[in-house]
Amino acid sequence: MHTKILATLKGQQIRRKMVESAKESIKKKASNSEIYGKMQDVFIEIDKSPEIAVVKELEDLKKVVMKGENNGENEKQKFDPEKHIDAYLPVRVNEQRVSNLL
Repeated sequence: MHTKILATLKGQQIRRKMVESAKESIKKKASNSEIYGKMQDVFIEIDKSPEIAVVKELEDLKKVVMKGENNGENEKQKFDPEKHIDAYLPVRVNEQRVSNLL
């Protein structure tokens, strides 16, 4: 398979599992920091990157998730995993070998 297709499939898998974990946490009425923690754990579990790199890549997602806590849980500011994860999920494509391009 092509590298771009594999990256797309992996991104879809990560997104789906992160949305599931966020929705599960929301149903349990977890705090925003707990929701983000669960989503970060799912991302680390699937991605297998060093945790330091993951924390930096997910910093924007963390800001969006925590925004509801900082603003007193305003309904307009409430975190919706279906809407917000796509925009803040890091995308990675592994480099292809030069011989694959020829």
